[in-house]
Amino acid sequence: MRFAVFLLLIFSISLTCEAQQLKYTAFTVSDGLPSNNVYRCVEDKFGFLWVGTDNGIARFDGKRFQLFTTSHGVPDNDVLEVIKENKGRIWINTFKQKPAYFDDLQNRFINAGEDSSLAKVKEGTGIMYSYPLKDGGVLYVNEQGSFIFRNKKLIEYPALKKGSFLFKENKDGTQLRWRGNIIDSALNIFQTKFYQTKAATIIDSLVITRTSQKDLSVRNIKPAIDDGKLYTFYPTQGKCMVYSNFSVNPIRFKQDSLKVSEPFFVFGFTQTYVYLLGSSGKIYVFDKKTLQQQMVISGNYLPNSMFNDSKGNIWVSTVDKGLILYKKSQFTTVEMPSDLNGTIFLSIARKPDGSLLAGNSYGQVVETDGKTSKIHRIPSKSKDFRQKKILISQQKVFTFSEGGIYVNYTRKLTNPLTLANYPAKTAISYNDSIMIFGLTSGLNRLNARTEKVSPLGNLYKRIMAVTKTSDGLIYYGSTDGLYKYDYVKDVSSSLSQSNILLSQRITALCATADNLIWAATSSNGVVIVKDDKVLINITEMEGMISNSILSIIAAGPGKVWLGTNQGISVITYKLRGRNLSYSIQNLSVNDGLTNNSINDMLYQNDTVYAATGNGISVIPANISIPKFNIPVKLIRISINQRDTILSEVYKLGYHQQNIQMQFAGIELNGHFKNLQYTLDKNENWVNLDENTLAIQLSTGTHTILVRAVDVNGNISNKILSIQFDIATPFWKSIWFWFIIAIAIQILIIYLVNRRQKKRKEAKLALAIAGVQTASLEQQAFTSLMNPHFMFNALNSIQHYINVQDRQNANRYLSDFASLIRKNFEAAQKSFVPLEQEIENIKIYLRLEQMRFNERFSYNISIDEHVDTEDWMIPTMILQPLLENALLHGLMPSALKGVLLIELKLEDGNLIIRITDNGIGIENSMALKEIGGHRSRGMELIKKRITALSRFGTRAIAISMSPAFESEKNPGNKIILFIPIELHTAWLKAQHQ
Repeated sequence: MRFAVFLLLIFSISLTCEAQQLKYTAFTVSDGLPSNNVYRCVEDKFGFLWVGTDNGIARFDGKRFQLFTTSHGVPDNDVLEVIKENKGRIWINTFKQKPAYFDDLQNRFINAGEDSSLAKVKEGTGIMYSYPLKDGGVLYVNEQGSFIFRNKKLIEYPALKKGSFLFKENKDGTQLRWRGNIIDSALNIFQTKFYQTKAATIIDSLVITRTSQKDLSVRNIKPAIDDGKLYTFYPTQGKCMVYSNFSVNPIRFKQDSLKVSEPFFVFGFTQTYVYLLGSSGKIYVFDKKTLQQQMVISGNYLPNSMFNDSKGNIWVSTVDKGLILYKKSQFTTVEMPSDLNGTIFLSIARKPDGSLLAGNSYGQVVETDGKTSKIHRIPSKSKDFRQKKILISQQKVFTFSEGGIYVNYTRKLTNPLTLANYPAKTAISYNDSIMIFGLTSGLNRLNARTEKVSPLGNLYKRIMAVTKTSDGLIYYGSTDGLYKYDYVKDVSSSLSQSNILLSQRITALCATADNLIWAATSSNGVVIVKDDKVLINITEMEGMISNSILSIIAAGPGKVWLGTNQGISVITYKLRGRNLSYSIQNLSVNDGLTNNSINDMLYQNDTVYAATGNGISVIPANISIPKFNIPVKLIRISINQRDTILSEVYKLGYHQQNIQMQFAGIELNGHFKNLQYTLDKNENWVNLDENTLAIQLSTGTHTILVRAVDVNGNISNKILSIQFDIATPFWKSIWFWFIIAIAIQILIIYLVNRRQKKRKEAKLALAIAGVQTASLEQQAFTSLMNPHFMFNALNSIQHYINVQDRQNANRYLSDFASLIRKNFEAAQKSFVPLEQEIENIKIYLRLEQMRFNERFSYNISIDEHVDTEDWMIPTMILQPLLENALLHGLMPSALKGVLLIELKLEDGNLIIRITDNGIGIENSMALKEIGGHRSRGMELIKKRITALSRFGTRAIAISMSPAFESEKNPGNKIILFIPIELHTAWLKAQHQ
């Protein structure tokens, strides 16, 4: 059921105003409220005010409304009830009869679609009601039963009988229920009864009331629970029964009641009150403990409900006027007559009898003594008869306006020569009979006794403000600055040349007892002048509520009140020489002013009377507004444009650096001014003009501190701290660069090794190629020799055949064929076993013996430690050496040649020694020179050995020297050193 429609049907259209008439502030859709039809409101544990409307629910921090609708988890935008359970959680009851609660972390409502326990609430056809329970949890009730949510669990109690209402859970596991029903329809007997049940079983019952009435309206009883008590409301009878102190076995209770003078149709509870909304529109408010009526509230609105917050303010939810706020205030207001044309007051004064005079914008002056009031109407025909000033002199009341000057509200003063009015802008009392007032044409003097007007000075200026010092000097302000007038000498002088601040339009002036001149400007605050020189300029930057000042008064020693378009700034100061120290306290409608436009002020008897844009406020001159220790709460956060849950610590990835946060400074009285924040505990705090902070954070740990500042510049010590741990990108981390450094080192080492390896491989390849080249050259040389060798060998065979020496011929032929085959096989290899090489040279030497007719003998000596099968030596390395010894050493000699071949091991290395008794190297070289022959065999052998020496740690080497001390036959000794690792190094090089 929609309360708005319900109230419109039952409320009387004419609303009486006989109840307590208080000044209030109305919040409507223009202030951010989602709808002007407000059902309920409640304050949460943080100080927010939750406001349920027919267009969603809003959270109010005192300055801004934050809207929550179905897109934020609200089951239905018609939010009929808002309640707070004891633990602080906010619950709502919507038109869909589905409960939901607010999750502070997710910053949204959790509904039945997200919490399965909420989905178990059965929908009814009537209204569902909700109540906070004294022992924790909430109760939802409809005709289907009672549903209790406590500690995240649902307890369901099915309806016992039609109209039954569960209101208490007992410690013994039983329940107490109330029911009202007709027990005899013929006799119209109606009774109310208590039941003690356990689940669906009735254990005990007790009749409370039994009536027999034809008026069926008395049966319209509405039960409700609050703070452990049962309330049964009788709307048409204007009464309520209150039951408490329940016990069972048997059922016992305490009964009280309360009553109002008219029917009511809506009721409700706050933290301290129970209230009834009468059919006349009045709100009857009772104390819940004493059940005594505390107040009656009414106004030009239709109420839906009321609520009193923790600060003592009253909030009224209305059908079409939005949310009404009655502030608890230290100020009072002057009651105004109901037939007053308007409450925009521009001037104020007080008569000697204590009566207060207040002039408005409509040519009216209200006179009141606090008990009775009357309205004086100024008979001006001018279109502008705003009462700018009221002065009392010689028991006469003088009113000043641009419509003219009037004496005692009826007699107008005119220029005796021109009969023109005096369109006065402002005025002051100079003494007990002289008044000084300003026109658009300059200063004038008015004698209260004679009522004669005379001009002063010779400056034709538009006078906006006037004041007088204790020594009789007059200061006046115009559109072009500040002027001083000597009343005795009748001389005016401008002060605007001394300081540019004094050349601005002056809107108000005040001279204090210490002869300081306080000059108010239209837009640059107040300028304090001493001895015609500027002492200081105080503006909004220094804490004033506004730079646009409308009025100034001195309210006792060291205190000046400045009325602005945004409220009042009270400056308390101390003057030492030309040093002025001061403090500022600001007052506004949030503190109880009827309006923020302060057009005039009056100070008397330690009281300040302020003429505002909506009535007269009465303020104690010693007013002290406490420091508002305003808490700050994070209400929304988005990271990289995505909303996330609310927390105090965020651990984010390195790419989550764009942060946008919304904050709330929670102060329902409206004293919150702005927020300040600092990053990483920097001493410099930055002002936030709005409630949103957008920031991009670098990687690492950051702390953002946020605090609130109130309207008086007081800084709250309740500081919100939010920490962000933003991961460092892996490419910026130390370990990453450590790995990169290691990887670079490894790469460098790899590249260097690879280069060295390639160089080594190239070197090895070059060495192998050299060995192979030398081997090929040797083979080529051998192949060149083979035809001659073969020719000689064939001749020898032919010789043996011719002489019919078949045995030698066959032996020679066999050895020759074997040598040719073995040389051919060896030519395919780089290394051969030592055994094979020895076998080859034996065959070769036998052939050469046969060829040279046994002119030489040879002997091969092999040390027993030499393993000829395992030792590998370069292919055909010995045959060229033996051939050289035979052909160039032994054969040219006349002696029978002797060739000795020794093989032995030294330190594991193979030593081959070839010794002959031939002519020697020198004699052989001499013969070659004579014959023009060049030995290519030994040259190729040396080249091959040089190439092979590149492999292994020790090089293969060859040396030659004379074998004997003889000139003709010194012989030759060849020593061939073959290291043990030569063959292994060769194979490794080949593999690489």
